[in-house]
Amino acid sequence: MDKTADELTPEAVEDLYYAEARLGVEIEKFLPTNVGRYLVGRAEQELVEAHQAMEKCSPDELQELQNKAWRAKSFAEWLAEAISNGRSAEFELTKQEEIYSD
Repeated sequence: MDKTADELTPEAVEDLYYAEARLGVEIEKFLPTNVGRYLVGRAEQELVEAHQAMEKCSPDELQELQNKAWRAKSFAEWLAEAISNGRSAEFELTKQEEIYSD
């Protein structure tokens, strides 16, 4: 059974913040690599192709193309969300350090 954030110990919350912060940093470092640029480019291209194909597809093909577009869009959203969560976690950790250093 998963615990909610309110049920976690302060140490567990801090561990989660560190994990999210590390993941965000790792993704930020990954994106400019050849593989990162390739995957983002593929997702962008797949989204464009799916939208173009939707303009002239049959009703039977529409669901498949919508799924293709969703997958490509979700990939970019997951990366952006992980980076954003990582930055938020870094902010929370910095805030905690300031509180405890006073």
